[in-house]
Amino acid sequence: MKLFPAHTRGSADYGWLNSHFSFSFAGYYNPTRLGFGDLRVVNDDLVAPGQGFDTHPHKNMEIISIPLEGELEHRDSQDNHQRIGVGEIQVMSAGTGIQHSEYNASNSERVAFLQIWIQTNRPNTAPRYDQTSIPTTEILNQFFKVVGSPDDNAPLFIYQNASIYLAKVDTDQKLNLPEVKEGRGFFLFVIEGTAQIDAFTLSARDALEVTTPGLFSVELSKNSYVLLIEVAL
Repeated sequence: MKLFPAHTRGSADYGWLNSHFSFSFAGYYNPTRLGFGDLRVVNDDLVAPGQGFDTHPHKNMEIISIPLEGELEHRDSQDNHQRIGVGEIQVMSAGTGIQHSEYNASNSERVAFLQIWIQTNRPNTAPRYDQTSIPTTEILNQFFKVVGSPDDNAPLFIYQNASIYLAKVDTDQKLNLPEVKEGRGFFLFVIEGTAQIDAFTLSARDALEVTTPGLFSVELSKNSYVLLIEVAL
């Protein structure tokens, strides 16, 4: 297991955008933090009211957005125009190429969201977009798979043998993690609250990489909210 405290992440402040990078991204480069298996990006973005990312291209990447605060407006070259807010998740398979923009839908409130990039295992497919609501009851006091592979029974899928789980607890809870299998690993990211796993204590925005096969549990403090990403190493 490796602990990555929040303060060790890369960061950038452009005025309209404040970002923290778990892995090398844009102007932040760390040769020891180039990704975690198929996981390439976990960006923690805060966008000022009425601001956002102008239209830009992507290709052959699975991109997942999870709003944490406010509402995000999405437009792309496939004629998708949607808004997503807290309790919703968006996936985009860039495939042969797609252009999109992401804006804060409010002119008065900021928007915060996590953006996750996972390497595709099906390059040059037709681009696709999807989003869904995840009821709080589904992720309450358990790890619920919100994104999986096309063969999984998950609300959303990406073109990769990877899984994304969310869990939120309303009291102090010990939750079992899915089994870590040989050749795979978990990236545990604390969105809110605190988590204890083995000898490691994590606070908000801390992350832990788990690469040892086996069964593990995590102790979460009341009102904690955590993200778990499973990928091939």
